Amino acid sequence: MCGIFGILAKAEADLPRPLLESAIRELFILSETRGKESSGIAVRGSADRTLHVTKDDIPASELIRSAEYRRFLDKALGPSYSDGQRELAAIAHSRLVTNGSQENNTNNQPCIKDGVVM
Repeated sequence: MCGIFGILAKAEADLPRPLLESAIRELFILSETRGKESSGIAVRGSADRTLHVTKDDIPASELIRSAEYRRFLDKALGPSYSDGQRELAAIAHSRLVTNGSQENNTNNQPCIKDGVVM
């Protein structure tokens, strides 16, 4: 099985960025027990309405410690949190490989097809 989690926050929730980052980090670590071969996350904020995605063939605990993940968060959360708009949606995945090698990143989630995150 894989580990999947999501976070939805309305602007009225006034979720501070440090709390959001901590929640994502903890949920990623907890979800890793369901799959360690790859991990990824997609975030869409209300400010720029852009879908930001990062994924790699490493466990979630490694992903969240990487410089790439730090850059991803700064890019994905920066626009939403710099102008006071804190509405966002995030979905993340820790993969247990059953079919398709994790070394081919197109096999790793989240996947996007026609603007739909899967």
